[in-house]
Amino acid sequence: MRKDILLFYIAIISISSSQLYLEVSLTRIFSITQGYHWAFLVVGLALLGSGLSGTCLVFRKGLYKNKGIEHLRVLSIIYPLSIILAYLEITLLQFDPYVMPWSRVQFLFFFLNLTSFLVPFFFSGLIISLSLILFSERHSTLYCMTFIGSSIGSIITLFLIPITDEFGAILVCALLGFLSSILLCRDDPKYYTISSVLFLFSLYVLIYRPFNIPLKLSPYKDMAQILRLPDTEILETHRNVNSRIDIVESPTIRYAPGLSYKYRGRPPSGLGLTVDGENLRGIITSNHFTDYLPQTVVYLLKETPEVLIIEPVGGLDLMLAMNRGVKNINVLFEDPVQIDILKRYLHDTSQVNFIVEHPRVYLSQSRELFDIIHFPLGESFYVITSGSYSLKENYIYTVEGFKSSYSRLNPDGMLLFTRWLQRPPTEELKLFNIILTGLRELGIGDPENRIVAFRSLNTMTFIVKKGDLIYKEIEIIKRFTGSMSFDFVFLDGLTPIEANRYNVLPDDIYYRYFQELFYNSNFSDIYPFRIDPPRDDKPFFFHFFKIDQIDAILKNWGHTWQPFGGAGYIVIMTVLSLIILISFIFIILPFLIDKTKPPKTYRVSNFSFYFFIIGLAYMFVEIPIMQRLILYLGKPVYSFSLTLSLLLIFSGIGSSLAIRLKKCPVLFILGSILLLLSFLISSVIEKTLGYPFYCRVIISTVMIGLSGFLMGMPFPLALEKAKGHSVDIIPWCWAINGFASVLSSFLSTILAIHIGFTAILAIGGTLYLLAGLILTLTPDKRNEQDVS
Repeated sequence: MRKDILLFYIAIISISSSQLYLEVSLTRIFSITQGYHWAFLVVGLALLGSGLSGTCLVFRKGLYKNKGIEHLRVLSIIYPLSIILAYLEITLLQFDPYVMPWSRVQFLFFFLNLTSFLVPFFFSGLIISLSLILFSERHSTLYCMTFIGSSIGSIITLFLIPITDEFGAILVCALLGFLSSILLCRDDPKYYTISSVLFLFSLYVLIYRPFNIPLKLSPYKDMAQILRLPDTEILETHRNVNSRIDIVESPTIRYAPGLSYKYRGRPPSGLGLTVDGENLRGIITSNHFTDYLPQTVVYLLKETPEVLIIEPVGGLDLMLAMNRGVKNINVLFEDPVQIDILKRYLHDTSQVNFIVEHPRVYLSQSRELFDIIHFPLGESFYVITSGSYSLKENYIYTVEGFKSSYSRLNPDGMLLFTRWLQRPPTEELKLFNIILTGLRELGIGDPENRIVAFRSLNTMTFIVKKGDLIYKEIEIIKRFTGSMSFDFVFLDGLTPIEANRYNVLPDDIYYRYFQELFYNSNFSDIYPFRIDPPRDDKPFFFHFFKIDQIDAILKNWGHTWQPFGGAGYIVIMTVLSLIILISFIFIILPFLIDKTKPPKTYRVSNFSFYFFIIGLAYMFVEIPIMQRLILYLGKPVYSFSLTLSLLLIFSGIGSSLAIRLKKCPVLFILGSILLLLSFLISSVIEKTLGYPFYCRVIISTVMIGLSGFLMGMPFPLALEKAKGHSVDIIPWCWAINGFASVLSSFLSTILAIHIGFTAILAIGGTLYLLAGLILTLTPDKRNEQDVS
C-alpha cells in the first residue's frame, strides 16, 4: 500500500512537471511563431483549462463516483496524446490575427488554435482535480506534489530547451505524461500496454527523429520575410530558455542604420541574425563604412577612451569602436551565445573584454568607471503606433537604469544612445524624458548643458555628458554633423533654422516637440502618445498607448493593414478579454443556468468567494515577485527558473503542513507580510543589486521562502473545511479558483503597465487578508441548513 501511494505521488509529480514544461514550451513557440506579446495567452489558457476541469467534474459526477480510478487511467493516456495533437494543429492551421477584419476564416483558425492549446491543460487539470476528489483524505499532500512537480518542470527547462527544438520539447512533455500514465496504469494490463507502447514510440521519435514538424512563422516576422527571397538560407540555430537565435545568409542583408547619405559605397551584405525570428540585424565583418555612422562622433570627442558597449548584437558598434583604434573595449551581453557568434564571425577580437551579465546588475556591481557607455539599437524598426510591444519589459530604458549607467562614467564621461526615428516621435521623446528626469533627480539643475541630440534619415543619436559640454566639444559635434548631413534636434541655444538644414522637413516636429517637452512640464500629459518616463516598477519602454487613441483606431479598423494601422494593442487587449469571456462562459455560466449544481447556502457560498479571492491573490503575488527578482538576480535564463522553482517548492512545503497549522491565522500573517514586502522590495533591490550573486540568491530565497511557504496553505486549509460540508464542493472550488486565476494572470500584467508591480503585490496582500476574514467566518462543519 505504501509503495502504491508513493508511485501515485510520483505520477502526480510527473503530470505537474509535464504541465509546466508544456506551458514554458508553448510560451516559447508562441513567441517564435507570433510574437512575444502573444505568449501571455499561454498562461491564461493553462489556467482556463484547469478551471474547466473543475466545471466538468461538477456536471459529470460519474467521473469520480463510478469507476473513478479507471477514468483516471484513461485520462492519463489522453493527456499526452492531446499535447502532440495540439502541436500538429497549431503548425498546420496557423492564424493571422491582423487580417481578422477581412477574413472570417481567421476567426475559425484562432478558435481552433485556442482550443488546441486549451485541451491538454484541461486533461491535466482533470487528472489532478479528480485525484483530489478520489483521495480527498490526502488532498494537502497531493497539492504539495503538484507544486513539487511544477518546480521540477521549471528546472528541467534549463537543461532541455537549449538542446531540443520546438517539436522535441513537445515530445518531452508527452513523454512525462506517458510516464505518469505507466505509473497509474500498472495494475491494468490493457492500459499499461497502451501507455508503454506510446511512451517508447515517443522516445524513439525524440531520439532518432524519423520525421520532423517545424514551426511556421508569422508572415510579419523578419525571418519569414527574408526566407522568401532567393539565395537565402538558415546557417545555424541556437536555443536557450529565453530565445532562439538564427544565423541567416542572404545577399539582400545590408545593415547600417543611420548611415549618412554622404557615404558613396555599398554596405557589406551576406550574414544576419534574428532572435525569435525578429530583429534582423547584420553580422558586420567589414569596417569601411563605419566612419559615416552617427555613433562615430563620440569617438572624436575622446582620445584612448575606456568603452563599455551594451549588447552590440551583430557587432556593428563593436566594429566601429575597433575601427577607431580603441584599445580598451568592454562588451556586455546577457546571452553568451551572442558573444560566441561575434568571436567566430568578427576578425581579431583579442583586445575585447567580453562580459556575460545583465547590464543593470553589472553596472551596479562594477566599480570600474568608463569614458563612454554606448547603448546601441537593440531592436528592428517597430511601427510604434501598432502598440504590439506594449507588454515587453525593458530594464535598461528606465529612470533607474539611466541613473545607474550615468553613475559609472568618469568625470567628463559620456553616454551614447541610438534609437529609431519614429513619426510621430515616440521612443525618441520617451528616451529624452528618461534622460531629463534622471538628470534632474540627480540634482542637475541645467541638464540642457549636458545633452545633444541629432537625427539621420532613420535614427536619432543622444549624447549625455557627465559635466557641461565645453565649446571645443560642441564645435567638433557641429563639424561632424555638418559633414555627414545630420540635423540637430536638441542643443542648448539651438534655433529652428539650425535644426532643420539637411534632411529638411516641412514641419520639424522633432525639434519642436523636444523643446516643448523640455520647457513644458505638462507636455507628456497632453501628447497623444504615452511618453512619461518608465520606472523599474513599470519597465514598459515600448508602451505608448493612451486610451484617447481608441476612437481613431476603431475608425481605421479594417481600412488599414494591421498591425501597421495602430490596432496592435487593441488586438492584444481584445484577445485577452476574449479569453476571460470564454472562461466565464465555460466555468461560471453553466452554474448560473443550472442552479441545481452549485452550493446554495451562504455558508457554503463563502467558499466560492474565498477560492475566487485566493485565485486572484496568488497570481497577483507571483508575477510581481518574479518580475522584480528577474532583474535582481540577473542571468534571466536561470533566474526565472530559480525564482519560480523556489516559489513552488516553498508553496508545496506549506501545502503539506497546512492541516497541522490550521489553528494559526495563516492568511492574516501572509497578507501582512506581503503588504510589508510591497513597501520594502524596491529599496531592498536598489540597495543590494550590487551584491555578489550568492548574496542576492540568499536574499531572494528569504523573500520568496516565507511568502511562498504561507501561499501554499490557503487552498488546502479551505479544502479541509469544504470537505466538512460535502466532497462535491471540491470540483466547484477548483473551477472557481481556476476562473479567478485566468482573470488575475491577465489583470496583473495589464494593471502593472499602469500602476506598477509594487501596487499589484500590495493588492495581492490585501486579497489574502480578505480571504482570511472570509475563512474565519465560515464554520468548520456542515449543519442541517447546508445543501450540497
